[in-house]
Amino acid sequence: MFLIYGHVLFLLYLVVSAVLPDEVPADGLDLQEYYFQTRRYFWSLLAGVNLALLIFALLRPVLFVGSSLNVMAVLSNIAMGLVALSLAWVRRFGYHAAVVVVLVVLTVAEMAVKF
Repeated sequence: MFLIYGHVLFLLYLVVSAVLPDEVPADGLDLQEYYFQTRRYFWSLLAGVNLALLIFALLRPVLFVGSSLNVMAVLSNIAMGLVALSLAWVRRFGYHAAVVVVLVVLTVAEMAVKF
């Protein structure tokens, strides 16, 4: 179990470190261009996070006696992994804007339901 969570934490660290550039040139930086230059790396890492969580959801019934398969976790990790991979390969600004807005709304809704 530690290996799976350790991989997730390591991948999340790489995702967070990929959000902004390490150095900013003296003449400034176009964040939109930086985003589209690094989108494959960023979204592939997030797909990797979902893959690790998917593996954990599938192994949970095997590792822990008495626990059952969480179908919702399996389906949501598959769906989010596919969305992340689509964002890694599609370069259209409108597609990225729409999908990211939907992901933010879904995240806020999920947080509101849990609290």
